[in-house]
Amino acid sequence: MKFYYQLTPALIGVTIALVQTKVAMALSPTEVNNIAKQITVLIQSKKPRYGSGVIIKKEGNTYTVLTAAHVVEVQDNYEIITPDGQRYALNYSSVKPMPGVDLAVAQFTSSQNYNLAKIGNSDSSTEGTAAYVAGFPAPTFAINQSVYTFSNGTITANASKPLRDGYALVYSNNTSEGMSGGAVLNEKGELIAVHGRADLDTKEIKTGFNLGIPINTFLRLSAKTGVDVGVSAPNTPVATAPKADDFFIQAGEKYQKRDYKGAIADYTSALKINPNFALAYNNRGLTHSVLGD
Repeated sequence: MKFYYQLTPALIGVTIALVQTKVAMALSPTEVNNIAKQITVLIQSKKPRYGSGVIIKKEGNTYTVLTAAHVVEVQDNYEIITPDGQRYALNYSSVKPMPGVDLAVAQFTSSQNYNLAKIGNSDSSTEGTAAYVAGFPAPTFAINQSVYTFSNGTITANASKPLRDGYALVYSNNTSEGMSGGAVLNEKGELIAVHGRADLDTKEIKTGFNLGIPINTFLRLSAKTGVDVGVSAPNTPVATAPKADDFFIQAGEKYQKRDYKGAIADYTSALKINPNFALAYNNRGLTHSVLGD
């Protein structure tokens, strides 16, 4: 098992997450929340636009934040609000979108010490394992400011063939607009994905089919784009045949596009591979009910 921890090289002044073999025990939701609260930031523009991000690196007084690219896609005067409530100007010239996926990094400068995310192995996050999402929902009529939110859930699929923009991890947590770019953590408090997409119900609450981009996707791209966080993606064997998770995530995408018959076909394909995929049974039944079957 890989265990990721922080190290501050005294000579070069860079703090990054490095890898060491060690057994890591599962943490309680409260313990994971304490970790998430210290690494998750609010990203706010003057327009205003709201999003979230995760602190992943420190070099000198420069911090690097990982977020969803759509959070910072419009050039504007953004601020990063850190866990201690301090506001820092986001250096927009530092924004680097990752090619082909909905991820970007950005930087801010501070002399304060902030915690960094521990990088996990997203390939190890399988159906039924714990997932926690942290972020800052946008203000609503009821709550007129963006307040840190932490949501419990479970992984429902981890596809080997991602959807458009790199989304491949599916989880059941309830999330809201503004939490895009926030951390998705495992039961050890490690960063396994960046949150970015989900459905909306009539109350504008994202629920059920939540999507994140696996952290291993970022690690594979970061080396190519000059964003060094000191961690390499594991050498996971490439799937040679479709997984049940691949059909499940495609079904969810088709359901969102109201291609209900296509969704049913994909749920059925997922169940042929994994007859014990309970959520695929449930969602196929719900889709049949939408069609009036």
